[in-house]
Amino acid sequence: MVEAISKWLLKYFSMLYAKKRNETFNFQEAVEILGKDERFTGQILSELTQAGWITKKREENDRRKKIYNLNSPDVVLNELGQKID
Repeated sequence: MVEAISKWLLKYFSMLYAKKRNETFNFQEAVEILGKDERFTGQILSELTQAGWITKKREENDRRKKIYNLNSPDVVLNELGQKID
């Protein structure tokens, strides 16, 4: 289920999408892409996950680490559009 996000959060989704599109990435890569500290990056990833704009799963080799994947903007916008109808 996808939820609408604020403009400031959309900015960070766009930054991640520009670099990673269909690739998975880890937390440290997100910190580097966004140029923010770990605490703020964690907040961004958490909010995007809760809103359904990204998905996360545990890394197979080290269950403490998370792997993120961006949902396609087409899919996200389509789901948001269906809520309007």
